[in-house]
Amino acid sequence: MFSHVLGANKGDIFKTFSIGGDFDEAASDLPLSDSGKRRFNPVSLFEGPLMTNKNGYAKVDFTMPEYVGAVRVMAVSAMDNAYSHAEKSVPVTKDLMIITSLPRVLGPAEKLSVPVTIFAMKENLGSVDVILETSGPLQLTSAQQQRLSFDEAGEKDLFFEVAVDSAVGDAQIIIKAKAKNSESRHETNLVVRPSSPRIFASESQDFAPGSTTSFAVPEIGIKGSNRAQLSVSRRPQMNISKRLRWLIRYPYGCIEQTTSAVFPQLYLSEFLTDSRYKDADKGRIDRNINAAIDRLRYFQMSNGGFSYWPGGSSASEWSSLYAGHFLVEAKQRGYHVPDNMFSSWLSFQKSTRTRRTNRNNTPYHDTYLESIYRLYVLALANEPQVGEMNLVKERGLSKLSNASKWMLAATYALAGVEKTATSIMSEAKLTVDDYFEFGSSYGSSERDKALIMQCLLKLKKWPEANQLSKEIAEYLSSNNWYSTQTLAWMLTTMGKYFDALEEENEGEPLLAGEIRLPDGENIPFETDGIAFETELDAIFGQQVEITLDERTTSKRAFVTLDYSGVPLTGPQDSVSNKLKIDMEWLDEDGTRFNPASVRQGKTFWLHLQVQKVNYGQSMDEVALVQILPSGWEIENTRLSNENRPDWMKKYNVGMEEYLDLRDDRAMWFFDLNRWNRQLDFILKINAVTPGEFTLPATKAEAMYNRDYRAVVPGMRVVVEKR
Repeated sequence: MFSHVLGANKGDIFKTFSIGGDFDEAASDLPLSDSGKRRFNPVSLFEGPLMTNKNGYAKVDFTMPEYVGAVRVMAVSAMDNAYSHAEKSVPVTKDLMIITSLPRVLGPAEKLSVPVTIFAMKENLGSVDVILETSGPLQLTSAQQQRLSFDEAGEKDLFFEVAVDSAVGDAQIIIKAKAKNSESRHETNLVVRPSSPRIFASESQDFAPGSTTSFAVPEIGIKGSNRAQLSVSRRPQMNISKRLRWLIRYPYGCIEQTTSAVFPQLYLSEFLTDSRYKDADKGRIDRNINAAIDRLRYFQMSNGGFSYWPGGSSASEWSSLYAGHFLVEAKQRGYHVPDNMFSSWLSFQKSTRTRRTNRNNTPYHDTYLESIYRLYVLALANEPQVGEMNLVKERGLSKLSNASKWMLAATYALAGVEKTATSIMSEAKLTVDDYFEFGSSYGSSERDKALIMQCLLKLKKWPEANQLSKEIAEYLSSNNWYSTQTLAWMLTTMGKYFDALEEENEGEPLLAGEIRLPDGENIPFETDGIAFETELDAIFGQQVEITLDERTTSKRAFVTLDYSGVPLTGPQDSVSNKLKIDMEWLDEDGTRFNPASVRQGKTFWLHLQVQKVNYGQSMDEVALVQILPSGWEIENTRLSNENRPDWMKKYNVGMEEYLDLRDDRAMWFFDLNRWNRQLDFILKINAVTPGEFTLPATKAEAMYNRDYRAVVPGMRVVVEKR
């Protein structure tokens, strides 16, 4: 109750005092902060052990940081074999105190009014000068200093006006209050995050030893968001660096995408490292892989299987195999996989009999592939199930797709049954069906070709592997969109292919040369690896030159410039490709209104309806994302157990499989089928901070097929002071 009363008059009290939140920088593609600063520094002080006097008293002095509120003081005592404890809540006060309420995040080109409340805790404090300072992409647009006068104890409010640059990055607002004999200081760390999605592009050239080439490094995003990497390789790059970075930044967090983001890093670390800082970057990749292994714990169930979302109640068949496949190969490459986690998953797979439909009873495109994939991964883990393998084979190879045949052959080879493997290979071809799946195995024709090529590498069928490598290289080199599943399989497969080629090379390869930056700095490179890569900083809009040394052993080398940035504004046009979004903004009584201008303190609802345009096949794994303006705040009705208004009973809500609520956005994940052709989604919102803000575009998409998507453009909104 206290929070609602105080919040009504002083803004969001949870923003003022909260130390947590589940805002995910990596998922949202925020600029990652290296400053180590926290939004709110918790008070945790310790002293001891101490000896008391004969009466049991001891004195302890603490120097408190700038802090408003109360702290809990706890003491634990011991004497001989006796123990005791006590605690007490102690208010922290001083003569002059500051409270302010600010959004958790800000967006580029926004404006806000910063509310400041000054508390005089004693009589006749006199004149108080209040000063506001900013750092980072923030500019003060009002007077920097204001004066208040206190003849008696009390509180007074004032506002400062702040504008956000067209940039992203770390920011800080510092408020100082000074009286004749007292002063106070309040610091707030903020992040200015993009309001639109990151865009990626690349340019490539090839050149011979002894020659020089150059690139102009484009600046395609707002200040602070631009990234560029230059790589020189002995083989065509095939957009590997760009594809890898897109995969790592993919914004959702299901188990398939968590695994897909990290699986290729087991084999393609050279395309993610700056050779000047190779040891540090290798450590970063190791941390990525170890973090993914640790995160998979949140998906694992008591029976050893993995759910699609953290804390799920049923195992996802394909994803359990896929995540386990990653764990097997990570373990083989020397990473620590917890024994209980691995053995539990292994027991689950050994006791599982794969169904021919997924968890939504949607048939798999290839009804045998998942069964054979399970046997393949178990054989890879040195637990071959030969009896089940024979059962699949005896049902008739003619029923199997080419992808299933090659995987079954590789499974027999891993089990040491070479004769049967050779027999199956004689009936397998390199062609696959042209298809895609919304869910199930998340398959596609490109994914299946990568799957076949991995099996060819296991079987050492080099002519066939070389043939498929050219096709996969063309896919990766194109600008086509691929799902996370397809892309991860293609990248991992090419990484394994590169490893195999390096093992067959004779002699010592050498790639050498020099990169000249606009400021005159030269970056020499000399490596026996596949590629040299370096980050390019602060040279956007300028030229960079690359010279290939004549000592290079390759007849030609390939140089690629990958660059990305976040534009100031997101999509400006409506999109409705096989999906449709209907949006409406409603008062608390269910009346429609225009959110372009709302009054501070207003509570209202967002109602979104997503529907399939056609009545055809089911559409699994659909994502709906709504990012809010910085001056608005989500009210989490899950925590308050609030009942929905009666006028909302007509909506088909609560049907999502997973809801991810964060500080500034909501993401719903769900399926659309013949029974639920359209679903409703609601969000309760409070207008908290006065100012001018950007409401980003609303987006819905099938996560595994980019052809199914809808976008509602964003707009500028104003929160008026009450």
